Amino acid sequence: MASVYAPVERQERAPFFQQGLLPAMPVGTPLLLGGDWNCVADNLDLVGGQPGTRQHGFQSGLLPFQQALGLQDAFRCLHPQAKEFTHTATNNASSARIDRWLVSDGLLPSVSAASVTDLILSDHYGVAVTVSPVDAPPRGPGLWSMPSAIISHPAFKTLMTAQIQTFLQANAMTTALSRAARWDQLKVHIQDVARNYCSTFHAERTRQLRMLRVQASKARAAYMAAPDSHHALIALRDTAAALLQHRRQQAATDALRAGVLLHEYGDQSTYYFHHLHTQRQQATVISHLQQQRGSPMADLCTMQGRQQADSIIVNFFSADNPTGMFRQLPTVLPTNHLNQQQQTQQQSAPLLPLNKAAASDIIDVLEACGIHAQQAQWQHTWELASASYLDRQHRVLAARASYTGRRRR
Repeated sequence: MASVYAPVERQERAPFFQQGLLPAMPVGTPLLLGGDWNCVADNLDLVGGQPGTRQHGFQSGLLPFQQALGLQDAFRCLHPQAKEFTHTATNNASSARIDRWLVSDGLLPSVSAASVTDLILSDHYGVAVTVSPVDAPPRGPGLWSMPSAIISHPAFKTLMTAQIQTFLQANAMTTALSRAARWDQLKVHIQDVARNYCSTFHAERTRQLRMLRVQASKARAAYMAAPDSHHALIALRDTAAALLQHRRQQAATDALRAGVLLHEYGDQSTYYFHHLHTQRQQATVISHLQQQRGSPMADLCTMQGRQQADSIIVNFFSADNPTGMFRQLPTVLPTNHLNQQQQTQQQSAPLLPLNKAAASDIIDVLEACGIHAQQAQWQHTWELASASYLDRQHRVLAARASYTGRRRR
Protein backbone atom coordinates (compact mmCIF):
# COMPACT_ATOMS: atom_id res chain seq x y z
CA MET A 1 0.00 0.00 0.00
CA ALA A 2 1.29 3.44 -0.89
CA SER A 3 0.12 7.04 -1.01
CA VAL A 4 0.84 9.00 -4.18
CA TYR A 5 0.85 12.72 -4.92
CA ALA A 6 1.42 13.47 -8.60
CA PRO A 7 2.92 16.78 -9.76
CA VAL A 8 0.62 19.70 -10.45
CA GLU A 9 2.65 20.88 -13.45
CA ARG A 10 1.48 19.14 -16.63
CA GLN A 11 4.94 18.55 -18.13
CA GLU A 12 6.15 16.83 -14.94
CA ARG A 13 3.39 14.21 -14.69
CA ALA A 14 4.50 11.71 -17.36
CA PRO A 15 8.18 11.61 -16.21
CA PHE A 16 6.99 11.22 -12.61
CA PHE A 17 4.87 8.16 -13.45
CA GLN A 18 7.35 6.51 -15.81
CA GLN A 19 10.75 7.43 -14.40
CA GLY A 20 10.03 8.08 -10.72
CA LEU A 21 7.08 5.98 -9.54
CA LEU A 22 7.25 2.90 -11.79
CA PRO A 23 10.84 1.83 -10.86
CA ALA A 24 9.97 2.22 -7.15
CA MET A 25 7.09 -0.26 -7.25
CA PRO A 26 7.77 -3.87 -6.11
CA VAL A 27 7.41 -6.62 -8.72
CA GLY A 28 5.06 -9.54 -8.15
CA THR A 29 3.35 -7.95 -5.12
CA PRO A 30 -0.36 -6.97 -4.97
CA LEU A 31 -0.59 -3.18 -4.85
CA LEU A 32 -3.10 -0.76 -3.36
CA LEU A 33 -2.21 2.80 -4.37
CA GLY A 34 -4.25 5.81 -3.35
CA GLY A 35 -3.79 9.53 -3.61
CA ASP A 36 -4.00 12.65 -5.74
CA TRP A 37 -3.07 11.73 -9.32
CA ASN A 38 -3.75 15.23 -10.69
CA CYS A 39 -5.17 13.95 -14.00
CA VAL A 40 -8.35 12.32 -15.26
CA ALA A 41 -9.08 9.64 -17.84
CA ASP A 42 -12.11 11.11 -19.64
CA ASN A 43 -15.04 13.52 -19.34
CA LEU A 44 -16.83 11.28 -16.81
CA ASP A 45 -14.25 12.47 -14.29
CA LEU A 46 -14.71 16.12 -15.19
CA VAL A 47 -17.45 18.61 -14.19
CA GLY A 48 -17.31 21.90 -16.09
CA GLY A 49 -14.26 23.45 -17.72
CA GLN A 50 -12.48 22.38 -20.90
CA PRO A 51 -12.13 18.60 -21.47
CA GLY A 52 -8.39 18.67 -22.15
CA THR A 53 -7.22 20.72 -19.16
CA ARG A 54 -7.22 17.86 -16.62
CA GLN A 55 -6.40 14.95 -18.99
CA HIS A 56 -2.80 16.00 -19.64
CA GLY A 57 -0.44 13.32 -18.32
CA PHE A 58 -2.92 10.44 -18.31
CA GLN A 59 -2.41 8.92 -21.75
CA SER A 60 1.36 9.46 -21.77
CA GLY A 61 2.07 8.75 -18.10
CA LEU A 62 -0.55 7.26 -15.80
CA LEU A 63 -2.19 4.85 -18.26
CA PRO A 64 1.11 3.13 -19.24
CA PHE A 65 1.99 3.00 -15.52
CA GLN A 66 -1.27 1.18 -14.77
CA GLN A 67 -0.82 -1.22 -17.69
CA ALA A 68 2.76 -2.07 -16.70
CA LEU A 69 1.72 -3.02 -13.14
CA GLY A 70 -1.75 -4.40 -13.88
CA LEU A 71 -3.60 -1.71 -11.90
CA GLN A 72 -7.29 -0.86 -12.17
CA ASP A 73 -9.31 2.17 -11.05
CA ALA A 74 -11.46 0.67 -8.26
CA PHE A 75 -14.19 3.31 -8.49
CA ARG A 76 -14.50 3.11 -12.28
CA CYS A 77 -14.63 -0.70 -12.23
CA LEU A 78 -17.61 -0.64 -9.84
CA HIS A 79 -19.26 2.46 -11.34
CA PRO A 80 -18.53 2.43 -15.11
CA GLN A 81 -20.84 5.34 -16.02
CA ALA A 82 -20.90 7.39 -12.79
CA LYS A 83 -19.91 11.05 -13.04
CA GLU A 84 -18.05 12.22 -9.95
CA PHE A 85 -15.47 14.73 -8.73
CA THR A 86 -13.16 15.04 -5.73
CA HIS A 87 -11.60 18.48 -6.20
CA THR A 88 -12.68 21.92 -7.35
CA ALA A 89 -10.15 24.21 -9.00
CA THR A 90 -9.09 27.29 -7.07
CA ASN A 91 -10.68 29.52 -9.70
CA ASN A 92 -13.94 27.48 -9.44
CA ALA A 93 -13.79 26.91 -13.20
CA SER A 94 -14.05 23.11 -13.03
CA SER A 95 -14.10 20.07 -10.76
CA ALA A 96 -12.52 16.68 -11.41
CA ARG A 97 -12.08 13.20 -9.90
CA ILE A 98 -8.32 13.36 -9.54
CA ASP A 99 -8.25 11.35 -6.28
CA ARG A 100 -8.67 7.59 -6.67
CA TRP A 101 -7.58 4.14 -5.55
CA LEU A 102 -5.69 1.90 -7.99
CA VAL A 103 -5.67 -1.82 -7.14
CA SER A 104 -3.91 -4.81 -8.68
CA ASP A 105 -5.88 -7.18 -10.90
CA GLY A 106 -5.52 -9.91 -8.29
CA LEU A 107 -7.08 -7.72 -5.58
CA LEU A 108 -9.95 -6.49 -7.71
CA PRO A 109 -12.32 -9.39 -6.84
CA SER A 110 -11.86 -8.50 -3.15
CA VAL A 111 -12.94 -4.88 -3.66
CA SER A 112 -16.54 -4.71 -2.47
CA ALA A 113 -17.05 -0.92 -2.45
CA ALA A 114 -15.44 2.26 -3.75
CA SER A 115 -16.92 5.72 -3.32
CA VAL A 116 -16.32 9.44 -2.98
CA THR A 117 -17.13 10.43 0.58
CA ASP A 118 -19.41 13.34 1.48
CA LEU A 119 -16.74 14.80 3.77
CA ILE A 120 -14.36 17.34 2.28
CA LEU A 121 -10.79 17.21 3.58
CA SER A 122 -8.84 20.43 2.97
CA ASP A 123 -9.82 21.21 -0.64
CA HIS A 124 -10.42 17.55 -1.59
CA TYR A 125 -13.22 15.11 -0.94
CA GLY A 126 -12.19 11.80 0.53
CA VAL A 127 -12.19 8.58 -1.48
CA ALA A 128 -12.87 5.23 0.18
CA VAL A 129 -12.34 1.64 -0.90
CA THR A 130 -13.38 -1.54 0.91
CA VAL A 131 -11.17 -4.59 0.43
CA SER A 132 -12.06 -7.88 2.10
CA PRO A 133 -11.27 -11.54 1.26
CA VAL A 134 -13.96 -13.23 -0.77
CA ASP A 135 -14.21 -16.18 1.65
CA ALA A 136 -13.88 -14.11 4.84
CA PRO A 137 -16.31 -15.29 7.55
CA PRO A 138 -18.97 -12.74 8.55
CA ARG A 139 -18.33 -10.79 11.73
CA GLY A 140 -21.06 -10.00 14.22
CA PRO A 141 -21.47 -6.85 16.32
CA GLY A 142 -19.67 -8.37 19.30
CA LEU A 143 -20.40 -7.75 22.96
CA TRP A 144 -21.84 -4.39 23.98
CA SER A 145 -19.68 -2.12 26.11
CA MET A 146 -20.60 1.30 27.43
CA PRO A 147 -18.90 4.12 25.49
CA SER A 148 -16.76 5.83 28.08
CA ALA A 149 -17.34 9.23 26.43
CA ILE A 150 -20.94 9.45 27.68
CA ILE A 151 -19.73 10.10 31.23
CA SER A 152 -19.14 13.69 30.07
CA HIS A 153 -22.79 14.16 28.99
CA PRO A 154 -24.68 16.29 31.54
CA ALA A 155 -27.93 14.59 30.56
CA PHE A 156 -26.44 11.16 31.22
CA LYS A 157 -25.09 12.24 34.62
CA THR A 158 -28.48 13.60 35.67
CA LEU A 159 -30.31 10.53 34.41
CA MET A 160 -27.95 8.08 36.09
CA THR A 161 -28.02 9.92 39.43
CA ALA A 162 -31.82 9.90 39.48
CA GLN A 163 -32.01 6.25 38.43
CA ILE A 164 -29.60 5.11 41.16
CA GLN A 165 -31.49 7.01 43.86
CA THR A 166 -34.82 5.63 42.67
CA PHE A 167 -33.47 2.09 42.59
CA LEU A 168 -32.01 2.28 46.11
CA GLN A 169 -35.26 3.66 47.51
CA ALA A 170 -37.30 0.94 45.82
CA ASN A 171 -34.94 -1.88 46.86
CA ALA A 172 -34.15 -1.41 50.54
CA MET A 173 -31.99 -4.05 52.21
CA THR A 174 -33.94 -6.70 54.09
CA THR A 175 -33.31 -10.19 55.34
CA ALA A 176 -34.33 -11.45 51.91
CA LEU A 177 -32.18 -8.93 50.02
CA SER A 178 -28.55 -8.75 51.10
CA ARG A 179 -26.14 -5.94 50.34
CA ALA A 180 -24.27 -8.09 47.80
CA ALA A 181 -27.47 -9.13 46.01
CA ARG A 182 -28.68 -5.52 45.81
CA TRP A 183 -25.32 -4.44 44.44
CA ASP A 184 -25.53 -7.07 41.68
CA GLN A 185 -29.06 -5.97 40.79
CA LEU A 186 -27.97 -2.32 40.75
CA LYS A 187 -25.17 -3.08 38.28
CA VAL A 188 -27.63 -4.78 35.96
CA HIS A 189 -29.98 -1.79 36.24
CA ILE A 190 -27.15 0.68 35.50
CA GLN A 191 -26.18 -1.31 32.43
CA ASP A 192 -29.77 -1.27 31.14
CA VAL A 193 -30.07 2.50 31.68
CA ALA A 194 -26.73 3.14 29.94
CA ARG A 195 -27.65 0.87 27.04
CA ASN A 196 -30.99 2.62 26.49
CA TYR A 197 -29.37 6.06 26.70
CA CYS A 198 -26.67 5.08 24.19
CA SER A 199 -29.26 3.63 21.84
CA THR A 200 -31.32 6.82 21.90
CA PHE A 201 -28.24 9.04 21.55
CA HIS A 202 -26.88 6.99 18.65
CA ALA A 203 -30.24 7.00 16.87
CA GLU A 204 -30.40 10.80 17.08
CA ARG A 205 -26.85 11.20 15.82
CA THR A 206 -27.60 8.83 12.95
CA ARG A 207 -30.75 10.78 12.06
CA GLN A 208 -28.80 14.06 11.98
CA LEU A 209 -26.04 12.54 9.86
CA ARG A 210 -28.56 11.03 7.44
CA MET A 211 -30.29 14.42 7.04
CA LEU A 212 -26.95 16.18 6.42
CA ARG A 213 -25.99 13.57 3.84
CA VAL A 214 -29.26 14.00 1.99
CA GLN A 215 -28.71 17.76 1.86
CA ALA A 216 -25.13 17.27 0.69
CA SER A 217 -26.23 14.83 -2.01
CA LYS A 218 -28.83 17.27 -3.33
CA ALA A 219 -26.33 20.14 -3.32
CA ARG A 220 -23.79 17.95 -5.11
CA ALA A 221 -26.29 16.96 -7.80
CA ALA A 222 -27.34 20.60 -8.28
CA TYR A 223 -23.71 21.67 -8.69
CA MET A 224 -22.96 18.90 -11.20
CA ALA A 225 -26.03 19.91 -13.21
CA ALA A 226 -24.98 23.58 -13.23
CA PRO A 227 -21.23 23.89 -12.47
CA ASP A 228 -21.21 27.52 -13.56
CA SER A 229 -23.79 28.51 -10.93
CA HIS A 230 -22.21 30.42 -8.07
CA HIS A 231 -25.24 29.73 -5.86
CA ALA A 232 -24.91 25.96 -6.40
CA LEU A 233 -21.21 26.07 -5.46
CA ILE A 234 -21.93 28.03 -2.27
CA ALA A 235 -24.68 25.56 -1.28
CA LEU A 236 -22.31 22.67 -1.89
CA ARG A 237 -19.64 24.17 0.36
CA ASP A 238 -22.18 25.01 3.09
CA THR A 239 -23.41 21.41 3.27
CA ALA A 240 -19.82 20.16 3.31
CA ALA A 241 -19.03 22.50 6.21
CA ALA A 242 -22.08 21.23 8.14
CA LEU A 243 -20.94 17.64 7.64
CA LEU A 244 -17.44 18.56 8.77
CA GLN A 245 -18.82 20.13 11.95
CA HIS A 246 -20.80 16.98 12.67
CA ARG A 247 -17.68 14.86 12.22
CA ARG A 248 -15.70 17.18 14.49
CA GLN A 249 -18.22 16.58 17.26
CA GLN A 250 -17.78 12.85 16.78
CA ALA A 251 -14.01 13.33 16.80
CA ALA A 252 -14.29 15.19 20.12
CA THR A 253 -16.19 12.24 21.54
CA ASP A 254 -13.53 9.85 20.28
CA ALA A 255 -10.80 12.05 21.77
CA LEU A 256 -12.54 11.97 25.15
CA ARG A 257 -12.77 8.19 24.98
CA ALA A 258 -9.07 8.05 24.13
CA GLY A 259 -8.39 10.24 27.17
CA VAL A 260 -10.28 7.83 29.40
CA LEU A 261 -8.26 4.94 27.97
CA LEU A 262 -5.06 6.91 28.55
CA HIS A 263 -6.08 7.46 32.19
CA GLU A 264 -6.83 3.75 32.54
CA TYR A 265 -3.81 2.32 30.75
CA GLY A 266 -1.25 5.04 31.40
CA ASP A 267 1.30 5.85 28.73
CA GLN A 268 0.00 5.17 25.23
CA SER A 269 3.27 3.56 24.15
CA THR A 270 3.03 1.17 27.11
CA TYR A 271 -0.49 0.18 26.09
CA TYR A 272 0.73 -0.21 22.51
CA PHE A 273 3.50 -2.64 23.49
CA HIS A 274 1.18 -4.55 25.80
CA HIS A 275 -1.15 -4.89 22.81
CA LEU A 276 1.71 -6.23 20.69
CA HIS A 277 2.57 -8.72 23.42
CA THR A 278 -1.03 -9.91 23.50
CA GLN A 279 -0.97 -10.32 19.74
CA ARG A 280 2.18 -12.43 19.98
CA GLN A 281 0.56 -14.62 22.60
CA GLN A 282 -2.46 -15.09 20.36
CA ALA A 283 -0.15 -16.07 17.51
CA THR A 284 1.72 -18.70 19.56
CA VAL A 285 2.15 -21.82 17.45
CA ILE A 286 1.43 -25.29 18.83
CA SER A 287 4.11 -27.26 17.05
CA HIS A 288 2.25 -30.56 17.55
CA LEU A 289 -0.48 -29.25 15.25
CA GLN A 290 1.98 -28.60 12.45
CA GLN A 291 3.44 -30.90 9.87
CA GLN A 292 7.14 -31.64 9.74
CA ARG A 293 7.98 -28.68 7.51
CA GLY A 294 6.03 -26.24 9.67
CA SER A 295 2.94 -25.88 7.53
CA PRO A 296 -0.44 -26.20 9.30
CA MET A 297 -2.36 -29.46 9.05
CA ALA A 298 -5.60 -27.66 8.14
CA ASP A 299 -6.55 -24.62 6.08
CA LEU A 300 -8.58 -22.41 8.44
CA CYS A 301 -9.88 -20.31 5.53
CA THR A 302 -12.27 -23.11 4.47
CA MET A 303 -15.15 -24.74 6.30
CA GLN A 304 -13.67 -28.22 5.79
CA GLY A 305 -10.32 -27.06 7.12
CA ARG A 306 -11.88 -25.53 10.24
CA GLN A 307 -13.75 -28.76 10.93
CA GLN A 308 -10.52 -30.71 10.47
CA ALA A 309 -8.72 -28.37 12.87
CA ASP A 310 -11.48 -28.82 15.46
CA SER A 311 -11.06 -32.59 15.25
CA ILE A 312 -7.26 -32.37 15.58
CA ILE A 313 -7.46 -30.11 18.64
CA VAL A 314 -10.14 -32.23 20.34
CA ASN A 315 -8.05 -35.37 19.88
CA PHE A 316 -4.90 -33.62 21.06
CA PHE A 317 -6.47 -32.55 24.37
CA SER A 318 -8.52 -35.73 24.79
CA ALA A 319 -8.23 -38.24 27.62
CA ASP A 320 -9.84 -41.02 25.59
CA ASN A 321 -7.62 -40.75 22.51
CA PRO A 322 -4.58 -43.07 22.73
CA THR A 323 -2.29 -40.21 21.63
CA GLY A 324 -4.11 -37.45 23.53
CA MET A 325 -2.34 -35.31 26.07
CA PHE A 326 -4.68 -36.42 28.88
CA ARG A 327 -4.49 -40.14 28.15
CA GLN A 328 -3.87 -42.63 30.94
CA LEU A 329 -0.22 -42.86 31.95
CA PRO A 330 1.36 -45.27 34.46
CA THR A 331 2.45 -43.31 37.49
CA VAL A 332 5.27 -44.36 39.86
CA LEU A 333 4.00 -43.84 43.42
CA PRO A 334 6.24 -42.87 46.32
CA THR A 335 6.84 -45.78 48.73
CA ASN A 336 6.70 -43.58 51.81
CA HIS A 337 3.68 -44.01 54.06
CA LEU A 338 2.50 -47.13 52.16
CA ASN A 339 2.61 -50.69 53.43
CA GLN A 340 3.48 -53.66 51.23
CA GLN A 341 -0.15 -54.56 50.55
CA GLN A 342 -1.00 -51.00 49.38
CA GLN A 343 2.06 -50.96 47.13
CA THR A 344 1.01 -54.27 45.56
CA GLN A 345 -2.50 -52.99 44.93
CA GLN A 346 -1.26 -49.70 43.44
CA GLN A 347 1.28 -51.42 41.18
CA SER A 348 -1.31 -53.86 39.83
CA ALA A 349 -3.24 -51.17 37.95
CA PRO A 350 -2.14 -47.87 36.35
CA LEU A 351 -3.55 -44.71 37.91
CA LEU A 352 -5.18 -41.80 36.14
CA PRO A 353 -3.31 -38.50 36.15
CA LEU A 354 -4.85 -35.40 37.65
CA ASN A 355 -8.32 -34.49 36.52
CA LYS A 356 -8.66 -31.86 33.82
CA ALA A 357 -9.83 -29.14 36.21
CA ALA A 358 -6.73 -29.53 38.38
CA ALA A 359 -4.50 -29.67 35.31
CA SER A 360 -5.77 -26.44 33.75
CA ASP A 361 -3.73 -24.31 36.14
CA ILE A 362 -0.52 -26.13 35.20
CA ILE A 363 -1.26 -25.81 31.49
CA ASP A 364 -1.98 -22.07 31.84
CA VAL A 365 1.32 -21.51 33.61
CA LEU A 366 3.25 -23.45 30.98
CA GLU A 367 1.59 -21.58 28.13
CA ALA A 368 2.19 -18.23 29.84
CA CYS A 369 5.89 -19.10 30.05
CA GLY A 370 5.97 -19.70 26.30
CA ILE A 371 6.43 -23.49 26.38
CA HIS A 372 5.10 -25.07 23.20
CA ALA A 373 2.86 -28.10 23.42
CA GLN A 374 5.39 -30.73 22.42
CA GLN A 375 4.32 -34.22 23.34
CA ALA A 376 7.46 -35.25 25.25
CA GLN A 377 7.49 -32.09 27.35
CA TRP A 378 3.83 -32.45 28.28
CA GLN A 379 4.28 -36.11 29.26
CA HIS A 380 7.28 -35.39 31.47
CA THR A 381 5.58 -32.43 33.15
CA TRP A 382 2.40 -34.42 33.56
CA GLU A 383 4.19 -37.27 35.32
CA LEU A 384 5.95 -34.90 37.71
CA ALA A 385 2.73 -33.06 38.51
CA SER A 386 0.86 -36.34 39.06
CA ALA A 387 3.56 -37.72 41.36
CA SER A 388 3.66 -34.50 43.38
CA TYR A 389 -0.12 -34.43 43.71
CA LEU A 390 -0.33 -38.09 44.79
CA ASP A 391 2.53 -37.64 47.24
CA ARG A 392 0.61 -34.82 48.94
CA GLN A 393 -2.52 -36.96 49.07
CA HIS A 394 -0.63 -39.86 50.67
CA ARG A 395 0.90 -37.56 53.27
CA VAL A 396 -2.56 -36.31 54.21
CA LEU A 397 -3.94 -39.86 54.47
CA ALA A 398 -0.96 -40.98 56.60
CA ALA A 399 -1.36 -38.00 58.91
CA ARG A 400 -5.06 -38.73 59.34
CA ALA A 401 -4.35 -42.43 60.08
CA SER A 402 -1.71 -41.47 62.67
CA TYR A 403 -4.05 -38.99 64.30
CA THR A 404 -6.88 -41.57 64.41
CA GLY A 405 -4.52 -44.13 66.01
CA ARG A 406 -3.48 -41.71 68.74
CA ARG A 407 -7.12 -40.96 69.55
CA ARG A 408 -7.91 -44.68 69.85
CA ARG A 409 -4.96 -45.23 72.24
